[in-house]
Amino acid sequence: SNLFLHRESWQGNATNPPSGGYTAKGSIENAVENSQLLNGNLLATVTKQFGKLRTSLMVGTTFDDRNYRVQTAYGENVYLPEYNSLNNTDPVTQRTKYTQRQQRLVSVLGNWNFNYDDILILTLTGRNDWSSTLPIANRSFFYPAASLAFNVSDLASLKGRLGPVDYLKLRASYGQTGRDAPPYQVLSSLVPQTTTGGGFAYGFFGGNPNLKPERGESYELGADLELYNGRIGLDFAYYNKTLSQQIVSQRLSYGTGFIFGLVNGGSFNNRGVEIQLRGRPVKSADFGWDV
Repeated sequence: SNLFLHRESWQGNATNPPSGGYTAKGSIENAVENSQLLNGNLLATVTKQFGKLRTSLMVGTTFDDRNYRVQTAYGENVYLPEYNSLNNTDPVTQRTKYTQRQQRLVSVLGNWNFNYDDILILTLTGRNDWSSTLPIANRSFFYPAASLAFNVSDLASLKGRLGPVDYLKLRASYGQTGRDAPPYQVLSSLVPQTTTGGGFAYGFFGGNPNLKPERGESYELGADLELYNGRIGLDFAYYNKTLSQQIVSQRLSYGTGFIFGLVNGGSFNNRGVEIQLRGRPVKSADFGWDV
């Protein structure tokens, strides 16, 4: 991109400078931005049936690589009004900046499913991530999950013996989650100085060499019920979700030499009950009304 502020459009002086922080004699700014995103998945699935028991196993790996680069150049005091070139600015005001952000996440995962005659269904999953944005000691984190569903009304011994109950399903699930941090927050970074003498100095943000991944944990218990040939339905669920080791930006003590930093600074819990009641007061071969 190119931003050319014409010197005759931004007139001003020391006592009456142009608005917006622009220089009175024009400026030129060039920026070249390159974004690269590479990701991939390799998955393999095996299925096998043992009588009424159907099983499947899926294993795989994924990767996500992100590289963002920006090169900028800036100069003030445009000499020739119609010449859009950085060489047409005062060399004393010229400066450049290069910014790069790179991060990588590599994962292995698996899913194991057991299905017995569509009556009892068990699913086990697991995933392990390795993140480049976390300290070496904490960059690997594993989070499993499991779910179980039991279709009670499909049992041969109970079919037709549940009175007005047409369908009854019980379910339960448990899972964990993980999330890494933004890049370049483990070590304190140096930033170039534009004051006399130049060089480098620490920025406002301090590093955290003990940063851990953000973790989540949840479980849910529920039931699905239908009565009177599907005219009445009820879905019930109790859930409990906890988020811990939250990665948050925190204002630091000035004694650290920094102003802000990322810390594992919070946790919260959310739990509740969800109930959904359905009804079908009108049901025929050609028309149905659900409420």
